[in-house]
Amino acid sequence: MIQIIAIIILVGSVLGILLILIRKIPVLIGLPRTIENPQKKNLFSVFKNKCLALKNRAGKFFLETLFLQKLLSRCRILILKIEKRIDTSLQKLRKKTQNKTGQPKPKEQKPTIDQQEPPPSLPE
Repeated sequence: MIQIIAIIILVGSVLGILLILIRKIPVLIGLPRTIENPQKKNLFSVFKNKCLALKNRAGKFFLETLFLQKLLSRCRILILKIEKRIDTSLQKLRKKTQNKTGQPKPKEQKPTIDQQEPPPSLPE
């Protein structure tokens, strides 16, 4: 029973693919074989075009300072997120090395006032 259902699904899928191909063959024949002058878009040009389009659309009400403020705040948020991830990974690494090596080395303690030597007296 399961095999019959699988065969029906397979045949239906193949027929659907063939139907789509038969409908699209005339369109595919009409397309050129090579693309002429593909334009390579770099990130700067895309950003510049979007800014110009936004400026043209908004006209005189477009405030460049507001745009710059939003851009800088988003960059700041991104940097803070990256810094947080680095901080958590460093903490994990420190904890891991602490567990591997055993107890951490005790920090050198500064001598208290009672343990310090008295300053030399000045000659009179």
